[in-house]
Amino acid sequence: MASYYVLESPETDGMGRPADAVLIRDGFSVIAFIAPFLWFLFHRMWFEALLVFGAFTLLAMLSLVPGLDFFSVLGIIVCLFCGLEAQNLWAAWLRRRGWRDWGIVVGANRDEAELRYLSALAAEGDEDGTAGLTVPRETASQTGPWSDGSQFGLIDYPRKA
Repeated sequence: MASYYVLESPETDGMGRPADAVLIRDGFSVIAFIAPFLWFLFHRMWFEALLVFGAFTLLAMLSLVPGLDFFSVLGIIVCLFCGLEAQNLWAAWLRRRGWRDWGIVVGANRDEAELRYLSALAAEGDEDGTAGLTVPRETASQTGPWSDGSQFGLIDYPRKA
């Protein structure tokens, strides 16, 4: 089971529109490890892409100096860091632009995590007495031991920020 950050757009004003939410998988990003510069450009993280490009340029120039060949190995460490932290950097980038943390959703894949997010939004709408989202009955029967998604491991995550 993977955990996903759920971030809501600043334009929602707490309305909880699922179309404006972003689910970010917490874990290693293979594409960010292989091509970190392109990964940051794809997510429109210009400053981070510039930093990665500058780091690779500096390491390449230093590795050309005789006796400093070990700097070429540091490029792999930069790629490893990008692969490990790219998803967290993207979430932090969205938070700096006003996106709000909704909470953590746990699911076997992205589709299941989206279904759990939608069912949690529907349950919140029912508690408020407002007309919430309608979730098909099949979704309610697909719950398991992680049905509410509020606890992952030993840490209890808040549902809304």
